Amino acid sequence: MFLRLIALCALLVPATAQADVTIATPAALAQALATAKGGEVFRLAPGDYGTLTLTTTAFSAPVTLTSADPSHPARIDGLATHGTSNLTLDHLAFTYTFHPGDQKWAAPFTITGGQNLTLSDNTFIGANASGTATIVDGLGNGNGLMARGVSGLTLTGNRFSDFFTGLTVRESDHIIIRANDFSAMRSDGMDIIAVQHALIEGNHSHDFIGQPNWNDHRDMLQMWTNGEKTPTTDVTIRGNHFDIGHGSFTQSIFIRNEQVDQGRAGTEMYYRNIVIEDNTLTNNHHHGITVGETDGLIIRHNTVLEVPDTSATAASRIVAPAAYVPTINVNPKDRNVVIEGNVTAAINGYTQQPDWTVRDNVLVHRGSNIAENGYGHSFITSTLTSGGTILARPGGEIDRLHAGAPALHYRPTANAALFSINATSATARRFDASLSTGPDAKPLPPNAISWRFSDGYTASGTVITHDFQSPGTYSATLTLATPIPVSVTVPITIVANDLLRFDPATGALLVRSGAMMKPLSGLKPVNPPGAETFALATGQGGPFTSVDKSLLSDMFDATTLDITLKLRAAESTDPSGQILRITNSLVLTIVPNGGVQLWMMAAKGPIILHTGALPLLDHNWHDIALNYDDALGTVTLATDGTLRASAATAGPTYPRPGSLTLGYPGGKSFTGFVGGFTLR
Repeated sequence: MFLRLIALCALLVPATAQADVTIATPAALAQALATAKGGEVFRLAPGDYGTLTLTTTAFSAPVTLTSADPSHPARIDGLATHGTSNLTLDHLAFTYTFHPGDQKWAAPFTITGGQNLTLSDNTFIGANASGTATIVDGLGNGNGLMARGVSGLTLTGNRFSDFFTGLTVRESDHIIIRANDFSAMRSDGMDIIAVQHALIEGNHSHDFIGQPNWNDHRDMLQMWTNGEKTPTTDVTIRGNHFDIGHGSFTQSIFIRNEQVDQGRAGTEMYYRNIVIEDNTLTNNHHHGITVGETDGLIIRHNTVLEVPDTSATAASRIVAPAAYVPTINVNPKDRNVVIEGNVTAAINGYTQQPDWTVRDNVLVHRGSNIAENGYGHSFITSTLTSGGTILARPGGEIDRLHAGAPALHYRPTANAALFSINATSATARRFDASLSTGPDAKPLPPNAISWRFSDGYTASGTVITHDFQSPGTYSATLTLATPIPVSVTVPITIVANDLLRFDPATGALLVRSGAMMKPLSGLKPVNPPGAETFALATGQGGPFTSVDKSLLSDMFDATTLDITLKLRAAESTDPSGQILRITNSLVLTIVPNGGVQLWMMAAKGPIILHTGALPLLDHNWHDIALNYDDALGTVTLATDGTLRASAATAGPTYPRPGSLTLGYPGGKSFTGFVGGFTLR
């Protein structure tokens, strides 16, 4: 009776319960897969297993291929599954070898058809192109993984590196792409085409390596409809980090709808039900989040920030500075749109469409550390440069609205060296380490906090002030005296007050660049009759001197502003006209009676000053000085050292950036010479 009971128990145990087999050769693997029924686990010993090919293999339960020793994963040189179902590939190394003649779209690892496929904790290792005699030699080639026509595909914890494109999924449904890592791509991280029901969550794309002036279209995550008959629908892109790192710039999330925007289809090809939320994008390209024609779009609580392109190819970029700033861009034709709680430089596409909701977004600008919306005021300073997570300043607008991705918000952690910097004068700075914490994640006593500056100054305490004496580039190091000391170093640039300065001795218009003043190229200074120095000429029909708004970012939202001009009217019937214009901010005009008129926009409305009649058109040299000081509450206009007009301020200067022009290309310009000019 006892033996019969054992036999009966054996019959009740599923046949696959003991199907956990270690395999050491490609032939043994082929045999195991040929006889597998479902539920088996095949553990591959370290070694090279060549190309794994499965055709119309539908296992009744998941069959798992995994490495017997994950620290020495089994190597797969090629993958081709066709119509395979219930397969898991785990802790394997998929390794591509470049062969002469391989095209950038080479596809060594493909999944076609099938259902319920899982790839977890694998590495997809690409190879660099060579021998092409082009600038792409040394860059990633081929596609990491291509999946097409799959129903039920899960990718978790995989690492893709050194390909042309890391992952392509098209014409598939019920897709999960979670916690994967994409790096060193020449072009794209993920391409998603004609996919339904997908979750793209918690992935990290970073350090892509490409050539700026080659014909690659680089995106960390891209969707398109070109040539497709079905749009992508029901996709959530959540909690991912798209980071330029030490690589070259890319577009981050780029979702174009070519079939619609090129007129080949109508609303039937609109993307539908796309959610983009809680993502962090730190890059150096205008297309931060860009979405084409969509019906049902939610973009919420994303952090979209500009960080420098420090790659070896950065200097060869030939684009306007605005192209470096990542923004949120939505096609104005999109329907049923919600854009809320994001942190970015700009949101483009919203024109009061009735089915759009745009609210609680915070617009910030990297270039301005004076303005309240500058990075220096918006974030904890040390997190901007230390390579860690960027954190919003507690108590600021981002914190108050709880805008941006969750990772943006400060939470005390153990042994955190953090500090913020505020300007107290042109050269003095206030350093605040009150957010730093010790091993218990609580604030430290002042005697545990020490400071060291590159000019030799040292101090201790939670909050200190240091005056750097002169413009230049310095560094500040904060050290916490915890059981294991923690420190962080931040570069500090102390700049001259002058944003622009014309040097009549050399004829150069100097523009502030960091802590230095550098000459602006393209000027053609002249020697006025009887003058021993250079001047800039203005007049009807030109010439004009212009400075792009990207060089003037520190002026906007400023609380003080000084402009001085030395000018002389030319021999002309009527030399009066505009002498200085900063688009959207101020206009300075020499009127026909020889006086000066100022129009200046401030936060609470325009300011207009008139000096009355003056002899500024008598062909002699004259000085004009404009001073705006919001703290004193005054705007003054003086000529030749005498105050001529004044008014009360109306809040900070107008915050919309604009270019500066000496003279007026669009109308009546002052005709004469500018022999001295400073904007401070």
